[in-house]
Amino acid sequence: MLPAVRRGSFARFGNWEFDSSTGELFKGHTRVRLQEQPCLILATLVKRPGELVVREELYRLLWGQDTHVDYDHALNMAVAKIRRVLNDSPDKPRFIETIPKRGYRFIAAVEVISPGIDAPAALLTAPIAVPDPSGSLAQAPASVAVVEPEPVNSQPSFRKAHLWYGLAALAILLILVSAWQFGRSDSQSGPAPGPAARFTLELPSLSGRGDGRVTISPDGRHLVYVSGREDSRLWLRAIDKIAPVVLQGTEAARKPFWSPDSQTIVFATDYELRKVSVHGGPVTRICDLPNGNYGGGTWDPWNDTIVFSGGHPASLFQASPSGGEPKPFGKTLSTEKGKLNLSPRFLPKATGRRALLVQVGDEQDWDIVVFDIDKNQSHVLTAGMFPEYSPGPYVVYQTEMDRGGLWALPFSLSTLRPTGAASPALAGAVDPSVDGFGTLAASEAPPEPVMSLVLRDRNGNPVGVAGRQQPRMVNPATSPDGRYVAVLGRQGGVSEIWLHESDRPFLLRLSALAGHFDDPIWAPSSEQLIFRRAHHDAFELYRRSIDPGKPPVRISSSKNLEIPADWSRDGKHLLVTVNEPRDRHDIWFFLLSPAGDPVERHKFLSSPADEIQPTLSPDGRWLAYCSDATGAYEVYVKPFPSGDGVLQISSESGCQPRWSNHGEELFYVRKDTLMAAPFRSTPGKAAVGAPKKLFQSTELAAESSDDRQYDIAPRGRGFFVAERASSSLRKQSLIVIQRWAGLH
Repeated sequence: MLPAVRRGSFARFGNWEFDSSTGELFKGHTRVRLQEQPCLILATLVKRPGELVVREELYRLLWGQDTHVDYDHALNMAVAKIRRVLNDSPDKPRFIETIPKRGYRFIAAVEVISPGIDAPAALLTAPIAVPDPSGSLAQAPASVAVVEPEPVNSQPSFRKAHLWYGLAALAILLILVSAWQFGRSDSQSGPAPGPAARFTLELPSLSGRGDGRVTISPDGRHLVYVSGREDSRLWLRAIDKIAPVVLQGTEAARKPFWSPDSQTIVFATDYELRKVSVHGGPVTRICDLPNGNYGGGTWDPWNDTIVFSGGHPASLFQASPSGGEPKPFGKTLSTEKGKLNLSPRFLPKATGRRALLVQVGDEQDWDIVVFDIDKNQSHVLTAGMFPEYSPGPYVVYQTEMDRGGLWALPFSLSTLRPTGAASPALAGAVDPSVDGFGTLAASEAPPEPVMSLVLRDRNGNPVGVAGRQQPRMVNPATSPDGRYVAVLGRQGGVSEIWLHESDRPFLLRLSALAGHFDDPIWAPSSEQLIFRRAHHDAFELYRRSIDPGKPPVRISSSKNLEIPADWSRDGKHLLVTVNEPRDRHDIWFFLLSPAGDPVERHKFLSSPADEIQPTLSPDGRWLAYCSDATGAYEVYVKPFPSGDGVLQISSESGCQPRWSNHGEELFYVRKDTLMAAPFRSTPGKAAVGAPKKLFQSTELAAESSDDRQYDIAPRGRGFFVAERASSSLRKQSLIVIQRWAGLH
C-alpha cells in the first residue's frame, strides 16, 4: 500500500479529484493542472453542485468590471477546456450542463474531503503535465523516432525480425508512456493542457504525385496518407500501433480528408470522389469530379455535406456523402492574386462558426481566405497555402510550395480576423494537419530533388546525360533533329519550359511568361514549339521559336483545358486533348496554317472514358492513345484521321505511348516497365506483335496519368528518362507534436 500524506481540502466527483487550492485534477496516477480561468470556473461549480451559476457571475469572477473582452467566446472556450480534460460532452453531459443563454450547472455528485484526511501519495508524485513558467518544457517526453515497417511482402530473418520488433515495441512503449500518458486524461478524451510532446515517424514512400499528404483524424487517433509512386493507396496508422495497414480498394487515391466523427475517410481518384470506413470494408463512390480536377476537400459539420475543389478553373463544389451529382458551393472566392479555390477546410462545429478556410490565388501565388458562409462574406487572412484550424485559436498554414515552413496566425472566432502577427510554428515542414485537440501532424519538407535527363539504351543501361540537372523535370520532348530535349522544369521556385541540349551541358529558358506552363511539343522543323499556359481563368496555347530574340505567340485561348500532345511531321495537324465542363478528356485535332496557327478544329474521339496522350505515327496514318475504357488505362491505336476501328496494344495496363523513329515499334510504360510492341501497317490495315519488356525503372512511373517521364532519342540511340538522383530518394518523415501551441 502506498504511504498516506496530509493535504488540503479537495472535491471528489466520478473518477476525478480536484484540489482548488492548486488547480490540480487527479485521476488514478495522472495529475493535470488546470489553467487559471478554467480552474476558477470549476471551483465555483463544484462548490455549488446542482445550482445554476449564471454567466454574468462568471464574467465578474474572471474579468471584474473594468476588463473588456469577448466575454461569451472566452467563457465558452474556458468551459470547453474543462470538458476536454474531463471527457465531458455538452450534448450528453456527465459533469457540466449548459443552460442556454443563462449559465452552467454542475450535475455530478460531489464529495468534499476535509483537511486532515489521508490521500494516496501517488496523487502527489504523479508527473504534472504543465508548461514551466519560464517557457521551457517541464516533464516533456523526449522525442522518439519510430521507423515504419516497409509496406512490402518481404520475409525478414527470424533474428532480424525479433530485433526489429523489439526495437519497435520499445519505441512504441516510450511513445505510449510519454506522449499518451500526458496527452490524454483518459482513454477517450483529447490532450489535456501540458507541455508539447514531439515524436517522428519514418514513413514508407509518400506518393510522388504530390497527393500523399498525411492527415490526422479529428479525434487524434489515426493518421492516413497516400503511399506508393506507381501503385498509390491509402495507408492507415493508429497512433498507438506499430504498423500501418493498407485500405484495400483505394488505388490511385489522392488528398484524403476525414469526416467530423473520424469514422470515414474521403479521397479522390483520377475522376471520382470516394469514401471508405476507418475500419476498412467496401469503398463507395460519392460523385464524379468536375473535369477530373481535384484540389482537396472538407466535410461540413453543420449540414453533413462534402465540399471540395474541382473543375477548371478550380472552384468549390458540394456533394452529399451518400452520393449524387456535385453542385457549385457558395461563391467563387478571389483575391488580387487570382481566383483558383483550393484546400478548403471547415472550422470545427465546436467553434460555433460556420466558416471555411480556403487557399485562393493563381498557381504559384496564394492567399488564405476565410469565408463566413452565413453572412456570405470573405476576406484575406494572410499569404500562404494549406490552411488548418487549430485550437488556440490559430490558423496554421504553409508558406512555400516545396521548401516548407509552417506558420501560425492568432485568430478570433468572433470576428474571423487575426488578433496578432503570424510567427513560425515548425520550420522545414509541409502539409500541416491538426486534430480537434491541438495535435499537429506535418510532413518533413522533402529535399530539393535533383533530376537529370538520362539517356538509356534498350537494356536500360545509362549511356549519356542531356543538358544540366534541375530540381524538377517532367514531360520530356525530344526535338526531331535530336538537338534539344524540352521539359517542364522547376528552377528557382518557378516552373517553366526549359531546353536541354542533348549532347552538351547547356540549358535554355524558353517560356518567360507569367502563369503555369506545361506540355511542350516540337514542330517538325525543330525550330519552334507549342506549349500550354494556365493564367487566371484562361487556358492558352503558345507557339515559340527557339530563337530567344523572338517573342512567344498566343495561338489559342479557351475556358476549357487544352493539352497539346503532338505535331504531325507534315506540319498540318496538332493533336490536343480537351477537357470540357462535366466531361473527361477527349481527343481533338487542329488543322494548322503553314505558320503553325489553328484554322480548323475537329473532334477525333469522344466517349465516357478518359482518352489522353495521343501521338501520331511518323507516316501520319495511325494515332496511338491511352484510354481507361476497361477500367484501367491501356494503349490503343486508331487509323487517322478517319478513326474507324480500334486495335488494343497493351494488356495489364499501359500509358505514355511513343512511336519509334520509323514507326515500326510502339513503346509504352506498364507501371514501371518500358514495353515495346512491334507494329506493321499497310494502307487501312495494321498488325501488332507481342509486347516485350525492355527495362524496369521506378522513374518511368509518371506522377499523374497526364504526364510522361521519357521520350525517344533520335537515330535509335535509346530513351531520355527524367530521373531523380539517388540522394533525392530518401524516405520522408512525419512530425507529430501534441499540444504544439506549447512550443509557440
